[in-house]
Amino acid sequence: DAAEFKWEPLSPEEIDQLAESMSDDLRREWGGAVRGVAMLDKVFGYDHGLLDLQGSDGFGIQDGAWEHSGWAPMPELQRRISAMPELRELLARLGRRPSAEGRGRRRFRRRKRSHSREDMMGVELDLMDPTSVSGLTRSGSLTSMLPSEAVLLRSSLRSLRWLFLAKKAESKLLSYELSGWTDVPTLPLPRTPRSARLPSAPGGPLVICLDTSHSMSGAREDISKAVVLASVTAAHAQGRECRVVSFSSASNAVEVGDITCDANGVRKLLDFLSMGFGGGTDVTGALKFAMDALEDDMASSDLLLVTDGELPNPPVSNLVFAKLEGLKQQTGMEIHGLLVGKRESESLDSLCTEVHNFLGEYEGI
Repeated sequence: DAAEFKWEPLSPEEIDQLAESMSDDLRREWGGAVRGVAMLDKVFGYDHGLLDLQGSDGFGIQDGAWEHSGWAPMPELQRRISAMPELRELLARLGRRPSAEGRGRRRFRRRKRSHSREDMMGVELDLMDPTSVSGLTRSGSLTSMLPSEAVLLRSSLRSLRWLFLAKKAESKLLSYELSGWTDVPTLPLPRTPRSARLPSAPGGPLVICLDTSHSMSGAREDISKAVVLASVTAAHAQGRECRVVSFSSASNAVEVGDITCDANGVRKLLDFLSMGFGGGTDVTGALKFAMDALEDDMASSDLLLVTDGELPNPPVSNLVFAKLEGLKQQTGMEIHGLLVGKRESESLDSLCTEVHNFLGEYEGI
């Protein structure tokens, strides 16, 4: 005879065991992803879309990236960032970008208009906002025509007055072209050498040169990584590019690259945060990486040099000094030194436009 199935309710102890087992399974499957997404929310905002259940554009639930050791220091680094208002103010000042509200003019590589608000903001002339003269044009407007056209109208010769009326009817009066600047999202044009003088404001691309020598290990290393994480967060929030170059010796300068809001950028960030510091101190290699970027696609950047100031004096050769001065004259680039663990550095003073030492107040937090 077939055995008769007899259902018996679970005891309270068995229900607790089953619930605990299911909760452990859920933690194992989702725990890493949930913790990682929570930290990415603080770096890139809530719309980063990096938790991709299909695993094609971001990270799937079982992706090994969630177990990366680079996640471990993030909560503490983010806590440190929240206590440093001076750092946020400094990052907001660095780099130059085209801006309709900018007062000064600066040369920028030409860019094309984008239809995505996530792209870097630029400017274009808006003919519907006649706030300044941008050139000459032909029109039928009496208010914007040149004085030379008004002379025709006031002439004692009837033929010249008829010429004025004909030009007015055909909208061929030589006139001032009136327009204003407006902020629009833009994309870079591929490898274009052409540039234009545009109104500019702070808040452009960032190049971070980070000293990873042995003297920067320990508490200084943690603060330095917090600076990089704050730079990435600020750059993403404002649609700015952020490139990181680490250095110890001249032969050990490593371009971490652009830290972008995608799977590749997050892996670069995690690899950097899990990296240990060690070696000597020679800033030349990092500056060469940075100068190549400034001459290429990061021409409107400023340079932030994060170091404890324990550099040779002079810190670079006369040749590198001369090239840096040439870039400053050509692009308006500034070099800002950010001291970690010290209040002053003669070597850094000779290299930088301005040196900041406020991080000394936060080493113990």
